[in-house]
Amino acid sequence: MAAIFHMGTLTLSATSAQNGHGGCGLTKELRKTTRFGNSSGKGPDFAVRETAEITPGPGIILNTQLRNAPVNKRAWILQEQMLSRRKLHAMDSQFVWECAMFTESEDGILYKQGKNASLNEGQNHRDSRSSYSQKPRNEPNPRLGVYDADYRWWRCVEDYSARSLTVRDDRYAALAGIVQFHHEITGDFPVVGLWKRNLAIHLAWVVYHDPRKHTISPLDAASRWPSWTWMSFQHGSVRISDPVSWPVLRNAGYREGDLGIIYQAHVLHVDVRWSGQPLTSDPRGSTIHIRGMMHRRPRPKPIRDGVRSPLHLDPGVAEAGDGRGEYDALALFAYVQSATLKNQPPYITMTYLIVKATDSGNKDEYMRIGRMQLTEPFNMNLRHEYLPEGIQRDIILV
Repeated sequence: MAAIFHMGTLTLSATSAQNGHGGCGLTKELRKTTRFGNSSGKGPDFAVRETAEITPGPGIILNTQLRNAPVNKRAWILQEQMLSRRKLHAMDSQFVWECAMFTESEDGILYKQGKNASLNEGQNHRDSRSSYSQKPRNEPNPRLGVYDADYRWWRCVEDYSARSLTVRDDRYAALAGIVQFHHEITGDFPVVGLWKRNLAIHLAWVVYHDPRKHTISPLDAASRWPSWTWMSFQHGSVRISDPVSWPVLRNAGYREGDLGIIYQAHVLHVDVRWSGQPLTSDPRGSTIHIRGMMHRRPRPKPIRDGVRSPLHLDPGVAEAGDGRGEYDALALFAYVQSATLKNQPPYITMTYLIVKATDSGNKDEYMRIGRMQLTEPFNMNLRHEYLPEGIQRDIILV
């Protein structure tokens, strides 16, 4: 199915339809617009429409309708949108053309060009289609920029995890086409919703469960395998977010204190095991062998009342009975950046993977149960010799 949209010339989208029976009919009659040419010749023409009351501009209204259209609430459709080269949206009122170069409504009111052409931030990959070869790459593409591909991927993940999926077991298959496309344009290798090149960073993904928004309860932690990927959560039970602020990492070297990453755990081996077809079946037996600094630490105290604790346990993981339990922490990565005020020292942010030993009998086998992020002032004299506290361990994440 993904190949059909990827190779198609044009995708017709019943964007305003509530379901597969809604069709593409136009239901509203719009007032006539007046088009104006750009006398300078340096920009596009534009159109205006007279209104009887003061409201948000029709271009803003239409753009909002497109972003919030029923079709954009379904998980399967995300890869159909991202892989399509050109789309013609059938809205209630008019047609809208969308491609990598520009988006334009039938009446000319909505016009977006260049980098701002996409209607959906999760579809940023599409901008790369005209610039990069479709052949797999073995090295990072310099035209993507450092961490740009990672940033784009996690925008896609946030979008995907917020959409609905009728058959929950489709959560791997519904993303497979996007995974393959990301591999083709970056040369990176997929690791069940994460990517190998910066895997130590990707392992620190953030997950939230909001009972007011997520009607599906998260699985008990012991039932979720592999524990190290966000994809093992039932679709619709959680919200997924970035493991790190990618712009902070991209700005390394911008100022004296912006050192970027100064420590990173080392991934020794990745063993992805699909029960059937790769990318679409169950990866339950997959493991990651990783080396890093590890220690056991107590639960950190909240910075102040009303502020979220630096320790964030995954949904489905029970808190320690007294709320003061100790946890095994594997240091994943640390980065240094300048303070906002010039008279303050740079500070270091350390991100830990909170893990728990399994009952397999293998003392080196652990499962993820959460993450923790700590920030403190940094002594620049340690920039070349910094190591997190603890001892170096080789462990297997399951």
